Amino acid sequence: MLAIKFLLLLVSVFAGYFLGYIFTEKYPIANKWKILDFEAFKCRQCLSFHIAWVTSTFISLLFEDWIMLIIGIIFAFALFAGLKIDQKIKTIKIEE
Repeated sequence: MLAIKFLLLLVSVFAGYFLGYIFTEKYPIANKWKILDFEAFKCRQCLSFHIAWVTSTFISLLFEDWIMLIIGIIFAFALFAGLKIDQKIKTIKIEE
């Protein structure tokens, strides 16, 4: 059962990663609806983080497991940090 919970948390984080890409870069939903036109829906790291922590919180509350909730939030922060580092590395710095 522990392995299933862990895999569900990983699926939650991968869903956040994938949906964050889809909804910010491929089909930006902030451009389509004015109600979603704020930073949480324009920023890939932010949207991925929020999708990951919300889904992992839902799954952990479904199983009534507080440890799973903490680990899911830690995974969501790791996703945010990883995307932020990846974006910083990809940014081209122009030296004058």
